[in-house]
Amino acid sequence: MSNRPLVTKYPRVTSRKFITASFVATVAIMISFEWVKAGIGDGLMLDVIMSGADARARVAEMTDAHRLRHMIGTGVIDTLYPIAYGAFFASSAARFASSKRWLLPALAAILFDVLENTVQFMALAGGPDLLDLKIVLTPLKFGAVLVSAALALGLFVRSLLSREA
Repeated sequence: MSNRPLVTKYPRVTSRKFITASFVATVAIMISFEWVKAGIGDGLMLDVIMSGADARARVAEMTDAHRLRHMIGTGVIDTLYPIAYGAFFASSAARFASSKRWLLPALAAILFDVLENTVQFMALAGGPDLLDLKIVLTPLKFGAVLVSAALALGLFVRSLLSREA
C-alpha cells in the first residue's frame, strides 16, 4: 500500500472546488427538506424515527397527499442527500489522508442512508413492510455520518497542527 497522500492520487475529488461544491450541494439539499416537512402534516419525517412500530404508526396517520410528498422527498431529495454529504465527507477526509480506509465511514453512511430510504419508500408506497429494519439502519446511518464528519474534521485539524510544527 502506498503512503502517498490521496490528494496526489485523486486531485479532482480532493480539490477545494469539489469539496466546496459538495458542501454547497449538501446545504442546498438540506434546505429542500423543509419543502417535504411542510407537506407532511406535522413535519416529522420517517428518517428520524428509529423503531419500526413508530414509523409504521407515522405512515398510518399520513394522508395520501402526505405520503406522496414524503415519497418524493425520500425518492429524490433524500437519495441525493447522502451522495452530497458522502462526497463532502469523503473528499474532505481524502484531502488530508494517505489511506482509503479513512473514506469507509462516509461510504457506509451513504449505503445505510440509501438502504433506509428504500425501506421507507416501500412502506410509503404501500409495498413490503420492512420498517423493523429501521431499528438497525437508522442508528447505523447516524453513527456513520457522525464518524465520517469527525474523521474529516480530525484529519483537517491534524493537517493544520502538522503545518505549525
